[in-house]
Amino acid sequence: MRGGTGTRRELSWNLAIFEFGIFIWCFFRIVLAYMPTPEERFLAYKLQYLGIALLPGSAFAFARAVARKPINGLPRFLVHYSAGINILIASFTNEYHHLMWLDQWPLYQSPSPKPGILFWILTLGIYLEIGTGIAIIIRQAARSPGSYALWMRRLATLCSLPFLANMAFTFFPTALGNYDPTPIALAIFGVFFSMTLS
Repeated sequence: MRGGTGTRRELSWNLAIFEFGIFIWCFFRIVLAYMPTPEERFLAYKLQYLGIALLPGSAFAFARAVARKPINGLPRFLVHYSAGINILIASFTNEYHHLMWLDQWPLYQSPSPKPGILFWILTLGIYLEIGTGIAIIIRQAARSPGSYALWMRRLATLCSLPFLANMAFTFFPTALGNYDPTPIALAIFGVFFSMTLS
């Protein structure tokens, strides 16, 4: 890596954005549990997407920095954050189109709203971007020598854990008892990632 600037800076910056997104997501996930009315719960549910919107772009940019191919320039930066921006816009305009979720205040009995076609399209876009980032890290591990390759394989494994946990919850929620394992998977990722850096 290039000293204290360049790639190292992009790694630190994108990791910080990713962790901030996780914090916002988990914060409103907790707030959701304490909201007394369906309207307030649905608002808290939507506010989670302020954090979720940051995750795909920062994860992909982090992977590019790991591969020493950082994203340069505002236009390219915005393109890679477009998946998160689009799902954020769709979440907060759902009352006008009902394509993200099918009901206006859907959190009466279900822990999550019933998804519409736009939810699936945008979620698949997010999964594609994050999955591409993980593939970049795996490819970099295959091309790297010695101990650095081992570190890269561990990083790819850690990144895959919350990604696969969230996919399992999204596509098979009843199999998990409507319990989202993603926050725990993200916490495990954070702990072990810190250990790999030490």
